[in-house]
Amino acid sequence: MTFISYNKKLGKILTTNPYFDADFEKPLGDMFFSFLELDFSSYNESYKILNEYFVESIRNDPDSIVETRKRLWKLNPKTTQQIKERFSQVYDITDTAEDLEFIDFLVLNQDINPDIYQHPYLLASEYFQRTPELDISIIGDYDLDELQSIFKELLEFCVNENEIYKDLSLLERYYLYLRKAGKAYITAPGMRYSPYFEYGFFTGTHLKSDSVTQQDIEYIKKYPFVGRFYVNCQTVKDFVFFEFYTIISQDIEIKKCHRCGKYFIQKGNYHTDYCDRVPEGKRHTCKKLAAIEARAEKLKSNPILKEFEKAYKRNYARRKNDIMSPAEFSEWSNKATAERDRIALEYAEGSSEQLLQQFKDFLGNK
Repeated sequence: MTFISYNKKLGKILTTNPYFDADFEKPLGDMFFSFLELDFSSYNESYKILNEYFVESIRNDPDSIVETRKRLWKLNPKTTQQIKERFSQVYDITDTAEDLEFIDFLVLNQDINPDIYQHPYLLASEYFQRTPELDISIIGDYDLDELQSIFKELLEFCVNENEIYKDLSLLERYYLYLRKAGKAYITAPGMRYSPYFEYGFFTGTHLKSDSVTQQDIEYIKKYPFVGRFYVNCQTVKDFVFFEFYTIISQDIEIKKCHRCGKYFIQKGNYHTDYCDRVPEGKRHTCKKLAAIEARAEKLKSNPILKEFEKAYKRNYARRKNDIMSPAEFSEWSNKATAERDRIALEYAEGSSEQLLQQFKDFLGNK
């Protein structure tokens, strides 16, 4: 079992598992939003074939079962080889593999996107770490593509502005979604709230009036896990639902980045339309890139700022090459900035080629 909780003071989701390495401390929303961005396309191909296999097993259709196995093994050659080596046998189309082996195509697949298995939800889920025997009763708990799709739809419904329900809280919008969409399964009834105590927590069997020490007090204050109520999660769905429900129950402001289109949590009192993610192939965050682009657009439309930028870059290069001293560059920068602000105000009241030429002469621009 993996315990998960929300520490409001830290603004973080905390997880721990006494049996395997699943201790995480992540800002609220990070795991949930990153799960929504995972590419499950290759994983979903294997899942669909396995789902067909179980349906065919119930129908007792031997020919279809054999063909389904062949498709699964052909689609996942590395994983198939891994299974062969582990069981020290060579499979052919007449072999009858145990269901336990088939779960490898979902939890240990070597042929699909490896980022999936590095996500904290999967690293903490017993369904992916302490693999149960795969059967028809739990196959749906491995449908990660469908799970992702459902919560994408749900998040969009709760976050996007709508004139009809704009005054509802996120939590109220969630219940509205359940009422209108009829998707009551967007819950995780298997989760159980229970207290979690670290190993070594219990030090005695009877409380005595003089048995509480300063060390006991310090221990209780030091560890945020001790004595807190956690949720016991097993499936990936449990983790997804817990973090999603925590977000909407806190009525935290969620926004969609105007640059990359991904969701993020608005932090503090500083409102922004851009997130702190670094887009693939870029060196800066969306927030930084938006500022750079806005500045470039501003320079393009304002010749005064454009001339100042040209002179600043020229003199900054002179400073870096020791042609100007730090003191000289600082003095020039202060004077040029003051003149830029003065000229810009006049230029805003009425653009004038004379004013522009006057500023260019001041800067030494051609």
